[in-house]
Amino acid sequence: MNKFLITTALVASFVTTSAMATPEMSVNGSIDSKFVNASQKEKFRYDNLDSTAGKKLSNNNIAADAYINFNIKGEVKEGLKYGGLIKLNANTSQSKKEMFINKEDKQSIAEQVMAYLESGYGRVEVGNYTGVTESMKVNAGTFASATGGINGDSQYYWNQYTMQNDPDSPTDVKKVKTKTAFLQTANLPTNELGTFGLRGVNAAKINYYTPEFFGFRFGITFTPNTKVHGTASSVTSVVKGGEGFKNVFEKGLSYTSEIKGVGVKFAVVGEFGKNQESGNTEPAKNKKNLRAYEVGTNLSYKGFTVGGSYGDWGKYGASTDANAAEFGKTSYWTAGVGYANGPLSASVTHLQGKKGIAKVDENKKHNTLRNTVIGVDYKVAPGVMPYVEFSSFKMNQASQADKENNNKGHMIMTGVKLNF
Repeated sequence: MNKFLITTALVASFVTTSAMATPEMSVNGSIDSKFVNASQKEKFRYDNLDSTAGKKLSNNNIAADAYINFNIKGEVKEGLKYGGLIKLNANTSQSKKEMFINKEDKQSIAEQVMAYLESGYGRVEVGNYTGVTESMKVNAGTFASATGGINGDSQYYWNQYTMQNDPDSPTDVKKVKTKTAFLQTANLPTNELGTFGLRGVNAAKINYYTPEFFGFRFGITFTPNTKVHGTASSVTSVVKGGEGFKNVFEKGLSYTSEIKGVGVKFAVVGEFGKNQESGNTEPAKNKKNLRAYEVGTNLSYKGFTVGGSYGDWGKYGASTDANAAEFGKTSYWTAGVGYANGPLSASVTHLQGKKGIAKVDENKKHNTLRNTVIGVDYKVAPGVMPYVEFSSFKMNQASQADKENNNKGHMIMTGVKLNF
């Protein structure tokens, strides 16, 4: 903590010393153009799950995702560095990550804005950026090829909604859709787009990382409110109630080393925060606080990498009311193997996740998802990487006795990534 305070003090002193150096700015970016063939059950090819009135989802898609990054860096004196990042959405529509945002939210021009100061005491980052549980995590998705395996682009092309009996329809003829009924990626809550959305993932925060010491590194993040994003026009508003958490702390401890030719990566990360809905008199809003963690490891040898992880969200979203229905625990595990040799990279990764819901019957308290992804990419030239990725998925909703109301399918992606 003393190191954290010293580094924070250096941020203040930077104002008086910045005239000693001129920062440098560089621009880079990426374009990911792909063709996607998605196959899933017929009734899940409709965006509102009503095949008589819904918009039919396309089986074949051509998409282009583009981003531009402005990188600023400078050095006040030897060992004291500063800089920042501005990441812009350069797409002709909302970025793929914004498909999970609320309808009232407008398209983002800037996805991330961050400034940092780094010294022998560590690194401090401040802005709309991801926290230490994202940067320090280790799982099967951290070495995946192509679009990122189990943490890649599958989540944007399947129908993430599911069937649910309409409580206003005694005959159960009508159906409604439920968003984020499944845990779609191997992430803790504040990094899961289907749960928090792009603005929640990049909520205003401060990160601190210690220097690496004998392979160990510690990081901590503080987020005042996961609903706050942007400038003073946003952050000065008092956010009361609604979904989300306040006073969120993320912590991470990682270890990186090589033992007799075997590369070792290990990390344990966790999140803790106060639920903004807790404390209300209505049982449905008296929800549990944020308590989540992930433990993962990767081992590499002569181009091969094997790894996996286990993540636990606890009874995320469950009510603390004494009369509340029993609620299942949200958790996941990952496993995978990868190989890299020069410009060639390939991987097979698997995610098994279950999302806790209110108890349906004696045994059903989870919606489950299984996703297995095979990816291959090849760097034909600096900044040019064609790839192909195959994903096989299955989603089961606990409330559906009829297996036809559960989604499954596969998708094939072929594309080219350009980094400049």
